[in-house]
Amino acid sequence: MNEHIILRSGGKTLKIENKKLCFTASVFRAVNHPLRQRMLALLDEQKKISLIEVQRRLKLVQSVASHHLVILSKAGVVKTTREGKYNFYLINRQRMAQVAKITEELS
Repeated sequence: MNEHIILRSGGKTLKIENKKLCFTASVFRAVNHPLRQRMLALLDEQKKISLIEVQRRLKLVQSVASHHLVILSKAGVVKTTREGKYNFYLINRQRMAQVAKITEELS
Protein backbone atom coordinates (compact mmCIF):
# COMPACT_ATOMS: atom_id res chain seq x y z
CA MET A 1 0.00 0.00 0.00
CA ASN A 2 1.40 3.40 -1.01
CA GLU A 3 1.38 6.03 1.65
CA HIS A 4 0.53 9.55 0.59
CA ILE A 5 1.24 12.95 2.01
CA ILE A 6 -1.51 15.56 1.78
CA LEU A 7 -0.32 19.14 1.36
CA ARG A 8 -2.70 22.07 1.56
CA SER A 9 -1.83 25.63 0.62
CA GLY A 10 -3.89 28.55 -0.60
CA GLY A 11 -7.03 26.49 -1.01
CA LYS A 12 -5.17 23.93 -3.09
CA THR A 13 -4.77 20.32 -1.94
CA LEU A 14 -2.03 18.10 -3.27
CA LYS A 15 -1.82 14.38 -2.63
CA ILE A 16 1.62 12.99 -3.42
CA GLU A 17 3.10 9.55 -2.89
CA ASN A 18 5.62 9.44 -0.06
CA LYS A 19 7.96 7.43 -2.33
CA LYS A 20 7.95 10.19 -4.97
CA LEU A 21 8.59 12.85 -2.36
CA CYS A 22 11.53 10.91 -0.87
CA PHE A 23 12.94 10.32 -4.35
CA THR A 24 12.76 14.02 -5.17
CA ALA A 25 14.32 14.98 -1.84
CA SER A 26 17.25 12.61 -2.48
CA VAL A 27 17.87 14.27 -5.85
CA PHE A 28 17.72 17.74 -4.29
CA ARG A 29 20.22 16.67 -1.61
CA ALA A 30 22.56 15.34 -4.29
CA VAL A 31 22.51 18.47 -6.43
CA ASN A 32 22.56 20.92 -3.52
CA HIS A 33 26.34 21.19 -3.45
CA PRO A 34 28.44 23.77 -5.35
CA LEU A 35 30.94 21.25 -6.70
CA ARG A 36 28.24 18.84 -7.88
CA GLN A 37 26.45 21.76 -9.53
CA ARG A 38 29.68 22.56 -11.40
CA MET A 39 29.93 18.90 -12.41
CA LEU A 40 26.37 18.93 -13.74
CA ALA A 41 27.05 22.12 -15.70
CA LEU A 42 30.12 20.46 -17.22
CA LEU A 43 28.14 17.32 -18.04
CA ASP A 44 25.37 19.40 -19.60
CA GLU A 45 27.94 21.19 -21.75
CA GLN A 46 29.88 18.05 -22.78
CA LYS A 47 26.95 15.55 -22.95
CA LYS A 48 29.25 12.78 -21.63
CA ILE A 49 32.60 12.97 -19.94
CA SER A 50 35.18 10.69 -18.34
CA LEU A 51 36.32 10.88 -14.73
CA ILE A 52 39.77 11.94 -15.93
CA GLU A 53 38.27 14.82 -17.89
CA VAL A 54 36.15 15.90 -14.87
CA GLN A 55 39.31 15.92 -12.77
CA ARG A 56 41.23 17.94 -15.35
CA ARG A 57 38.49 20.48 -16.08
CA LEU A 58 37.53 21.11 -12.45
CA LYS A 59 41.08 20.75 -11.09
CA LEU A 60 40.18 17.96 -8.65
CA VAL A 61 41.99 14.96 -7.27
CA GLN A 62 40.57 11.62 -8.38
CA SER A 63 39.07 10.70 -5.00
CA VAL A 64 37.08 13.94 -4.73
CA ALA A 65 35.76 13.76 -8.30
CA SER A 66 34.84 10.10 -7.88
CA HIS A 67 33.13 10.67 -4.52
CA HIS A 68 30.85 13.38 -5.88
CA LEU A 69 30.06 11.48 -9.08
CA VAL A 70 29.05 8.47 -6.96
CA ILE A 71 26.63 10.68 -4.97
CA LEU A 72 25.08 11.94 -8.21
CA SER A 73 24.91 8.39 -9.58
CA LYS A 74 23.24 6.96 -6.47
CA ALA A 75 20.60 9.69 -6.67
CA GLY A 76 20.02 8.76 -10.31
CA VAL A 77 21.06 12.19 -11.55
CA VAL A 78 23.87 10.83 -13.71
CA LYS A 79 24.29 7.56 -15.57
CA THR A 80 27.53 5.73 -16.24
CA THR A 81 28.52 4.03 -19.47
CA ARG A 82 31.67 2.04 -20.06
CA GLU A 83 33.68 2.38 -23.26
CA GLY A 84 36.77 0.22 -23.28
CA LYS A 85 38.61 0.78 -20.03
CA TYR A 86 36.97 4.16 -19.29
CA ASN A 87 33.71 5.07 -17.56
CA PHE A 88 31.82 8.01 -18.95
CA TYR A 89 29.20 10.02 -17.08
CA LEU A 90 26.13 11.67 -18.55
CA ILE A 91 23.07 13.40 -17.13
CA ASN A 92 20.05 11.15 -16.67
CA ARG A 93 17.59 13.42 -18.48
CA GLN A 94 14.65 11.10 -17.85
CA ARG A 95 15.24 11.25 -14.09
CA MET A 96 15.62 15.02 -14.19
CA ALA A 97 12.31 15.30 -16.09
CA GLN A 98 10.63 13.23 -13.36
CA VAL A 99 12.02 15.58 -10.71
CA ALA A 100 10.89 18.63 -12.67
CA LYS A 101 7.37 17.21 -12.91
CA ILE A 102 7.16 16.50 -9.17
CA THR A 103 8.63 19.91 -8.37
CA GLU A 104 6.01 21.55 -10.58
CA GLU A 105 3.26 19.66 -8.76
CA LEU A 106 4.62 20.98 -5.47
CA SER A 107 4.80 24.63 -6.55
